Amino acid sequence: MEEKHSAGRPRTAGYLLTAALAFAADQVLKQYTEENLSYPDSRPVLGGKVLLTKYHNRGAALNLMEDKKEGLLAVSGVMSGCALAWFVLSLKKGRAAEKLALALITGGAASNLADRIRKGYVVDYFRFSFLRRIVLNLADLCIFLGSILFGICRLKE
Repeated sequence: MEEKHSAGRPRTAGYLLTAALAFAADQVLKQYTEENLSYPDSRPVLGGKVLLTKYHNRGAALNLMEDKKEGLLAVSGVMSGCALAWFVLSLKKGRAAEKLALALITGGAASNLADRIRKGYVVDYFRFSFLRRIVLNLADLCIFLGSILFGICRLKE
């Protein structure tokens, strides 16, 4: 049975919008980073707890596989496709938290994949002051948070 708003419309659009917003927000922040920041300069924000930093990540997380671009692109494409397929299939079920998790993962994965295809690298732009060597982007956070939420959903079953 599909979830309905009080007006009777399906909530599917909300999950699609979540994925699209994750994608769009990250792309806007990446464009801002490319145009306004220089590596290795950092700009402190939020009282210095977060540092805006431009970094071109040519690998996966922590630069894994940076010397295997074609393989990384293939793996990224397959994983993004799987996330998208699972997301689309989940839209028929009633599990709101799982749909939200998959929307976050799908939007984040699509944004990073778009960078990899267009530029050959992913634009990362912030790091936490306590994790000096790890530079992230909003897409990474969406994938991370979505994965945690998805894991929690699966553990509850």
